[in-house]
Amino acid sequence: MKKFKLFLTLCYLLFKRLFKNPIFVISLISIPVLACALNKSANTDESVLKIGLYAQEKSENILAKRIIEEFTKKNEKTFSFIEYKSKKEMDKAILKDDITCGITFEKELEKALLEFCDGTYQNDLTHDSPISITYRDVYEKSANLILCKEAFFSKIYDVYSEAVMLIFAKDTLNIDTKEMLKLRELRNEQEVIENFFTFTYANGAKNEILSGDKTISYLLLPLRGLIFALILLCAMCGGILYLHDEEQGFFKNVKYTNRFIYNLAYVFVPTVLSAICGLFGLFMGDVASSMFKEIKLMILYSILIMAVCFIFISLTRSLNLYVSILPLYIISNIIICPVFINIADFVPIFKYVRYFLPVYYGLMP
Repeated sequence: MKKFKLFLTLCYLLFKRLFKNPIFVISLISIPVLACALNKSANTDESVLKIGLYAQEKSENILAKRIIEEFTKKNEKTFSFIEYKSKKEMDKAILKDDITCGITFEKELEKALLEFCDGTYQNDLTHDSPISITYRDVYEKSANLILCKEAFFSKIYDVYSEAVMLIFAKDTLNIDTKEMLKLRELRNEQEVIENFFTFTYANGAKNEILSGDKTISYLLLPLRGLIFALILLCAMCGGILYLHDEEQGFFKNVKYTNRFIYNLAYVFVPTVLSAICGLFGLFMGDVASSMFKEIKLMILYSILIMAVCFIFISLTRSLNLYVSILPLYIISNIIICPVFINIADFVPIFKYVRYFLPVYYGLMP
């Protein structure tokens, strides 16, 4: 009972002490603030990546006209397609960085498609003149341009494949217009292309595969990992306080075997405070699953990071060494776990290293 009262007294004193430290308070506040900021950015109506479209002689370029109409009628949170009336206008938007890239449909587009169907077209459509992509030099090797190309060609495949099918049926099977319409309706009913060629993305926060109709922004995908990394950082501040007080002689009259209660209090208070802020951040950032699952996970995660703090304090026994290792450990959690990218795809050994990093377990609600 005496030890429990001592523990509560220490927790109360540490609580007051931590809230007098502006850096710790800012770190705590940054967790829900980061979640709110990213959630707000992700839920704006404006798309992150914009792609310009222009068709030469649009009135005669029926296929290009149809493609542009299909693409511009619905904008997603990640990509949006904007039609331009002239090539000059689109190039100006590219130079002003209003759009990531511009795509031009040349007047030979339908002719090139016909040649492609009968086997006389020798070049790859994605790189030849019927469809040309214009962008600034700074985007040449950027992920933004790669994503824009991926979005464009994954969407255009449906339009192209239908045109190829109808032209092939007309020239090879020699069917009339009525039968052509039936063939087109049958294809649309079966949704062959949707099942045949699609891009899928994973939402690591909720451990699920996103389907094409999901509107979650990729900006929110690393949020869960960042929240758990910030919780770990705030919790490990308790170790800094403990080692600082130990070096100042605060525990000189306390037996080494009896210091566990002090050590526990120093680690417990910042862990609980950061875990509470973390829970708010998960729900405010809309990356949480059910409340019961998140509370259970947060309790287990808190116990885990408290154990990690104990291990670091026991191994270092020096404030300078502890503070030197801390940023490297936090960064390794963010890089290896993974929060942004799966580095294990490039360095397979990290697949096993991440089992020793707490943030990895926070990514599994």
